Amino acid sequence: MLLEVVSAITKISGSVLDRTFALSLHTIAERMSWASDRQTTRGEDRAYSLMGLFDVCMPVLYGEGAEKAFRRLQEEIMRVSFDQTIFAWILEHRPGRRYLSSSGLLAKSPDAFRDSNFNVGRRTPISYLPWAVSTHLMSFSMTNLGLFIRMHIDDQTHAADNVHLGLLECGFRHQQDGEPRLVLALRPIEEVAEKIVSVNGQPCRVYRRIHCSTLRIVESPTRHDYFNVLILEDEHYLSVMLRSIR
Repeated sequence: MLLEVVSAITKISGSVLDRTFALSLHTIAERMSWASDRQTTRGEDRAYSLMGLFDVCMPVLYGEGAEKAFRRLQEEIMRVSFDQTIFAWILEHRPGRRYLSSSGLLAKSPDAFRDSNFNVGRRTPISYLPWAVSTHLMSFSMTNLGLFIRMHIDDQTHAADNVHLGLLECGFRHQQDGEPRLVLALRPIEEVAEKIVSVNGQPCRVYRRIHCSTLRIVESPTRHDYFNVLILEDEHYLSVMLRSIR
């Protein structure tokens, strides 16, 4: 009974609390969702308190702010994990919150993962937890140009709207029919369309994530070509925009 109470309050799976299953068997998005309602006296502690949950270490720098601390946490997680559910977050619309027309691939806070596990396409929480099921292990990393990743890109379905679809390498646990995938809406950065952008000598397509309030499911996705992709975070995008108006 106590286990059930603690699980209900913390949202942490009972199988983790009673050590039936290892913490590492739960995806990054799932673990982030456990912390989505966590409150701390100092904003930075929301990120610092999660280091043990992801088995990472980073310096504690009070004064950097909650958003920067959470950004550093995600970067540390990416160094030790290939689980792309770290990108499976949803920007909630709340009164008084500034609306983002576009974003990078990293979330601003654990709040963004509150609904990423349980409300995608109105699926049941047991059957549709995002899970890294890919047969392709793709590396991804933050660079001084943006987040570099190789991914399937569908640039035809919504070409008229200048929207490309990026298929994440994660599907769903215990899914029997088909191979549903999480898909992100991406918009090419026109300001660099005529420039050659490369990471480690590899030419890249440059994007920003759009429609951040939704995660789309493609039940039986067509396998499109892999591309080297660079997703600009806010600071990279701002730099590009400032240079384009000079």
